[in-house]
Amino acid sequence: MTFGSDLVRHIFHQLPTDVQVTWYNWEKDLAEEEQGLHILSVMSYEDDLEVTVRIDSKLNISLPIG
Repeated sequence: MTFGSDLVRHIFHQLPTDVQVTWYNWEKDLAEEEQGLHILSVMSYEDDLEVTVRIDSKLNISLPIG
């Protein structure tokens, strides 16, 4: 998983752990299809979460899965 900026990375890591795990699990599924998740923005409004993502395909990356 990559981030659009250091600020986006910081905001993402401020999210509750269970929310972060959900996104990491999604990326794990994408990695099995040789795709990667790029988080462009993260905004949280009370009970709503808005995340802008780009899914990159055909990446040659090695992720620690397991």
